[in-house]
Amino acid sequence: MKKLVIFTSIITGVFCAFGKVTNGMLEALKKDKIERLEVLGPMSFGDTKRLSVAFKVNQSLKDLTLKEVAINREVAEALAEGLGGNKDLRCLTVLRCNIVSPEGLAKMVEVANLGFLDLSGNKIGDVGVEKIAEALKVNSLLRSLVLHRNEIGDAGAEKLWEALKVNNGLEYVDLEGNMIGNKGATNMEALKENETLTELVLIDNQIRDAGAAKIAEVLKLNSSLIEIDLSDNGIGPAGAAKVAEALKINSTLMFVCFLRNEIGSEGAASIAEALKVNTTLRSIGFGCNEIGPEGTAKIAEAYKLNSLLGSLDLSNNWIGAEGAASVGEVFEVNKTVAELYLEECGIGSEGAKKIAEVLKVNSTLTEVDLSDNEIDPEGAASIAEALKLNSTLETLGLGFNGIGTEGAKKIAEALKVNKTLTKLGLSDDGIGEEGVASIAEALNVNSTLTGLFLWGE
Repeated sequence: MKKLVIFTSIITGVFCAFGKVTNGMLEALKKDKIERLEVLGPMSFGDTKRLSVAFKVNQSLKDLTLKEVAINREVAEALAEGLGGNKDLRCLTVLRCNIVSPEGLAKMVEVANLGFLDLSGNKIGDVGVEKIAEALKVNSLLRSLVLHRNEIGDAGAEKLWEALKVNNGLEYVDLEGNMIGNKGATNMEALKENETLTELVLIDNQIRDAGAAKIAEVLKLNSSLIEIDLSDNGIGPAGAAKVAEALKINSTLMFVCFLRNEIGSEGAASIAEALKVNTTLRSIGFGCNEIGPEGTAKIAEAYKLNSLLGSLDLSNNWIGAEGAASVGEVFEVNKTVAELYLEECGIGSEGAKKIAEVLKVNSTLTEVDLSDNEIDPEGAASIAEALKLNSTLETLGLGFNGIGTEGAKKIAEALKVNKTLTKLGLSDDGIGEEGVASIAEALNVNSTLTGLFLWGE
């Protein structure tokens, strides 16, 4: 696949220009069978329009990225016209181009045969998304729409949901970093009728408990969504309880993400009850949610009963050694969880010992992250002993713990025996030159480790 990169201020890539597109570039674009093109600005309206003319001739483009190039209504219409005849173009990304014309935005959606459209960072607002929504009502080819950080509020969200009532093509919508709020979530009821959308990303949209409750009502009836991301939305225990009720009924969702909310142990307990009866979920993220040992115990009980979930993520929750003990008990019963994330959970060396006991006998875990947990040399020694016996773990994170030189020596001894670990994180662990030397010596014997992270040593 031939690729042309146009930089307007950096001397690199196949062709370069200084502040403008050269005739040589345009001729290359017209003549060569270039399938992927990246145009990295800043670039003026005039030069962007000149590119549009070249697009009329080039009929081989499959993937076009325009980043920080100037696009007004005239240029947007010229781009749409230039690209309109290209039957092979599937992906169009227009990042931070300050598209000031709502009509121009609609033209982007109308480009023939387009399957993926990313208009992130253009500050299109409610007026812009309304135009996009109108275009979506008659477009059945677009499969993915990304609108990160576009200052879309509840009014714009409502227009988009209304469009999804009739659109029968979109499968993926990403609205991360907008401002739809709980009111915008309230208007999501239109999705009860949508039968094609499978993935919805609502990260950082100020949805909170009231919005989560409305989304939960949608999830009770929607039969197409497979994945929903509600991270960073200020959702507390009440909102988590409403979503939990929906998860007891919903039979299609496979992935739910709650990262960086405020559900606490109370909300975790509600979700845990739902996990005991839900039969479709494969992954749910609890990271950074103010969950303590009590909430961890409730989640652990649910994981003992649920045999479908493939990962357990409690990162950035202060579960302590008590919580680590509850997690350890999960693996006495559960034989399906392959990934365990306990980064920055305050488990300490006592908690690390509990996880080490799991690793000695477990045969399903392939990835474990214990980074930033105040694990000392004694805790590292316990993990090292487990590594000598474990035959399935491939990735282990132990960075930012301060295991010291002695801890590193114990890990090094384990590496001489272990035959499955491929990635190991020991960054900022205070292992010193002597510790590094021990690891290096072990690598003369170890034949499987391909990724070693020692930043800060």
